[in-house]
Amino acid sequence: MNLKKIAVTLASVMLLSTGVQAKEQRLVAIGGSITEVICALGHCQDIVAADATSVYPSDLLERVPNLGYYRQLSAEGVVKQKADRIFMIDSAGPIKEVEKLKSLGIPIETLSSKKTVEAAEDRILKLGAKLNKADQARELIKQMKSDLSRAKVKAKTIRPGVKILFIYSRGRDRMMVAGRDTGPDEMFRILGLKNAFPGKGFKPVSGEAIMKLNPDVIVFPENSKEKMTVQEIQQMIPGIKYTAAAKQKRILFIDDLKFLGFTHRLGEAALDLIRGLESLQWRS
Repeated sequence: MNLKKIAVTLASVMLLSTGVQAKEQRLVAIGGSITEVICALGHCQDIVAADATSVYPSDLLERVPNLGYYRQLSAEGVVKQKADRIFMIDSAGPIKEVEKLKSLGIPIETLSSKKTVEAAEDRILKLGAKLNKADQARELIKQMKSDLSRAKVKAKTIRPGVKILFIYSRGRDRMMVAGRDTGPDEMFRILGLKNAFPGKGFKPVSGEAIMKLNPDVIVFPENSKEKMTVQEIQQMIPGIKYTAAAKQKRILFIDDLKFLGFTHRLGEAALDLIRGLESLQWRS
């Protein structure tokens, strides 16, 4: 298929103005954190395709084409959606496919994937501006900040010095711990909590390493619970059962996208974590 011809055809009918009305838009959303903000701003019905990480709202990928993992996009697959505009996270790839889309003249709005409160605000504001929903975007940020403030207050009741380890799991062959410059570490920092892993980024983990880290609490993405039980996780990484967290059954499962996405639900995610710690009786 000739992508150039498709793009030229589309260019003749695209409405490129930022003032396009909601009912006239065909949007492609690439990046779960982008998709859920678009929906929160009232434009979910305008999304005609999204990537595989766009799992919230949960029914979205049941009604629109799934473009696959955002780091493994196909330019042809995106072009076929005849979108007026593409909203894409800056970590999307492969670069070759992204550059191909840009060369075809398709309107693409690229947003930062950085995991900070400031970056979350910036993404929400930019999407609000592009979708003519600036007021709604400010309301989302207001609620996010309010929830974060509540979470910070509640975090002060958590016992000082508690060591938390976030393990990213996607099956038996994909276990990594989260260190500096990751979403989980930033969340811990915001709430004044201590990350049990002092390294940088997401790193593969061994049982021996977890034993040495000896976290008080271990946090897993919620989808891990769907793929493996706590017992199976302990069997796969034997070192876990020797940690204070496992011995005292202090293992939490947290909503993946809410906790890792840094969207308008960031404050909710912070509250979820604190409530989870409270349920484990980690009050000071």
